[in-house]
Amino acid sequence: MVMSADKDVEVRLSTSEALVLFEWLTSLDDPDRSDETPFSALEVVLIHLQGQIETQLPALFAPDYNEILERAPSEVLAGAYSEEALSDALAATLPPLCERCRGTGRESAAF
Repeated sequence: MVMSADKDVEVRLSTSEALVLFEWLTSLDDPDRSDETPFSALEVVLIHLQGQIETQLPALFAPDYNEILERAPSEVLAGAYSEEALSDALAATLPPLCERCRGTGRESAAF
């Protein structure tokens, strides 16, 4: 299968998940980095991800940001173990059904 590099991928996060991820990405910033040191592909992706999160989180500029951030990890963990989250995680790990098996209750073989 040939993958096109032109298509965007959408990732959905809760606000708490995005806050936790943003703070982690921010912690990776190296203030001593020389402007002449080239970024790796991974660093470029992480920088873009950090920027995208930053543009979508008004909480980053809230006066009570520290309190919001303090609650975020426990909210992430509480949500991770909810029945809905566990059900979604299980569904994401199941193989997709092939067209001829769809509706028969049989899973497709791995291709």
